[in-house]
Parts: sequence; C-alpha cells; structure tokens
Amino acid sequence: MVGAQQRTAAFLNLLVQHGARVVGIGLPPMKSSKYEDKTELINRIAYTVVSQYPQASWWNPQQSIADNTGAYREFATLANGRTTRIRAVDGIHLSDEGAALLTPTLMNWLNPSPPTLRNWRFRPHSLRPDRRGPSVAECPPLKE
Repeated sequence: MVGAQQRTAAFLNLLVQHGARVVGIGLPPMKSSKYEDKTELINRIAYTVVSQYPQASWWNPQQSIADNTGAYREFATLANGRTTRIRAVDGIHLSDEGAALLTPTLMNWLNPSPPTLRNWRFRPHSLRPDRRGPSVAECPPLKE
C-alpha cells in the first residue's frame, strides 16, 4: 500500500509542479467482487494522496453511475426516458453512454460559467493605498 501511495504522489508531483489543477476521479463499482475489493482499495489510496494536494480535488462519480445503494449498475434511464447500457460488457469499463453521464458535471467543474453581472458587487470603499482608485469589483465565489 505504501508503494501505491508513493507512486500516486510522484505522479501528482509531476502534474502539479507547473501549476496544473488535477481532478482525481474515483473508480466505479465493479460487476465482479474480485475487482470490487481492489477498486475500493485503489480509491482509498488515491483519495488519501489527492486530498493532501491543494491543486488537486477528488470526485466520486458514484451518484451518476452506481445504483441507489452504491453498487454496480449496468443500465440507466436517461433524461429522455431511454434506457441504455452505461457499462461495457466486461463489467469494468464505462460505455460511451456511461462516460457521457459524467461529462457535464466534470466539464462544469473544470470550466465554470463566468458569473453574470447581476452577481457582481462594486465596493468603492475598498480603496487600496497601493492602487489608484477603487479595487476591481468583487465576485462571489463560484460553487463547485
């Protein structure tokens, strides 16, 4: 386990050394119990390491691809009412449709929409002695 933590940390160090933001994505539940125990261990190791890096975030996609109990789910009903296979027949990988369920959430997190002007607050009282005039309008923090 220590070796896996060290390899994960070395990989993260490589990614963040020049300012990259990293999203660690948890592995989904597996169809075979033979793989399920291993993926749970991998997720615990990865989460432990990722949580130590301010430039990295952990995302658990279970709510999008697992059933209500957090177990393996092979099919899902999409927003349009169509039922589709979300896992590959191997019981390990996601199908293209399964990956598509994760894409909107991940893309919104990586590329949040800029706030609208009505969310901006101008604070003329926040003058800074090292600048001429008021500071730039402040924006409320984006929700992740």
